[in-house]
Order: sequence, then structure tokens, then C-alpha cells
Amino acid sequence: MQVQEIPEVNGVIKRLEQIKGIDSVVKGRCLQGMAMAPSFQVYLSGQLSNGYKLIARSGNQVQEVPSLHHMQQIHQ
Repeated sequence: MQVQEIPEVNGVIKRLEQIKGIDSVVKGRCLQGMAMAPSFQVYLSGQLSNGYKLIARSGNQVQEVPSLHHMQQIHQ
């Protein structure tokens, strides 16, 4: 079964792209989760070497949203 993208992720990406210091935000892989999320949710999953990975959930769908940052700009 092919898992489709979560439509609400587009809005999250647009908002993140407006933040100074965030160079790029991309749609990551889509998976079918084991648990059911009652509504659209976004979690900070972890820090990458050059940014962060967010996890978006809706129903039993999960989608990664990696974002790349200029860390110096954010910490100044």
C-alpha cells in the first residue's frame, strides 16, 4: 500500500521557510505508522548535523520534514 503525503505539511514548510536562518525545508519520506493520531501533529524528532528533523503525523500517516539551518545565524 502506498502512503500519500500529508497535505498539512505544505503549510508547515511555508511557515518554516519564512524564518530567518532556515535555508531549506523539504518533504521527507512518508510512512504508515502503527498508532493513530487524532489530529494533525508536528514533533521535533531530533537534531541533525546541519538542522533538525520534524515528524508530522495525521491519522496513521507519518512524514519526515528535515530542515537545514545556518546555525551561526540562529544562535546570534
